[in-house]
Amino acid sequence: IKKIIDDPEFRTNLKSLVISYVDEMVADPEVRSSIAKKLIEQIDEAIEENSFEKVALKAYSFVKGQEMQDMVESALVKLPTGIENGLNKMDTFLDELPSKLDEHGSVIEELVTNLLYKLINQLYVHALVEDNLRQYDESRLEQLIKNASNDQLNYIQYLGAVLGNFGGFIIWEPVASLVVLTFIIVSTLGADMLLLNMKKNPDSTLTTKKTP
Repeated sequence: IKKIIDDPEFRTNLKSLVISYVDEMVADPEVRSSIAKKLIEQIDEAIEENSFEKVALKAYSFVKGQEMQDMVESALVKLPTGIENGLNKMDTFLDELPSKLDEHGSVIEELVTNLLYKLINQLYVHALVEDNLRQYDESRLEQLIKNASNDQLNYIQYLGAVLGNFGGFIIWEPVASLVVLTFIIVSTLGADMLLLNMKKNPDSTLTTKKTP
């Protein structure tokens, strides 16, 4: 990293990239207008309504004969030139960067290691799933899907047929169907209670069977 940072060509390209990005950003009227509007809102929030600064700002815009929006946008157009003059301070930052990285090297190394570990795990799981899917024959997969679909469709078909017959029987003979339905419910509850008692008292059931 130190070799890259100390390279004069790298520093020149980095400065040119920053200037080019800012120049393209403020050259767009829509972006420039949005930034100017945001700056004016922040200025209004920072200055009290009846303060001297507010009055002075309004007076300055009146003397200049421009709206605050136009003044801020004009200043933004000159921003790339100002940045170019101030980018020389970047050299100081780049000179101090290697020592800062050495100072926090253990923390950076731990973060990079954890990031690589997570990335490798994700790639490993993805590769494992992909390999397992490739081991299956396409015709076998297709047959498995068809079988599952057929079972579900048959279940829905049979259930619909039973419910349809039940509904037709209720419409045709409501009294008889009510009697049959009551008998089915009572029989089911009785069988359920009988099975529950047999599970609770298995010894008494065996004793009953042995004493004829």
